[in-house]
Amino acid sequence: QIPALGPEAALGAPELYGTMTRLLAKLDECIQVERERRDTEVKMWKEHEQHAQRQIGILKDQVEEDQSQISILRQLLAEQNHSMVALLAQQQQEQEEQDGGGI
Repeated sequence: QIPALGPEAALGAPELYGTMTRLLAKLDECIQVERERRDTEVKMWKEHEQHAQRQIGILKDQVEEDQSQISILRQLLAEQNHSMVALLAQQQQEQEEQDGGGI
């Protein structure tokens, strides 16, 4: 016995076959739409991931450049510090010579 399907339950085999064929066609259409939606989502996520990977690459390059600049600045500061220490030592020596020469 076929369970009640609404008005189609009273139909004969050819009508039932037609109804089932239309139902299967509609189901196939729904499956196709769902596949297309899923494929679109996958494509969007892949594009998003590629964009994120490009951004990561750009950020890595910026970090490397910043680290290089920091290294250069540290070297310049060390050289400047060395020059300042030498200058102060020279000034101190000159001051001591002036103080010692006046006695």
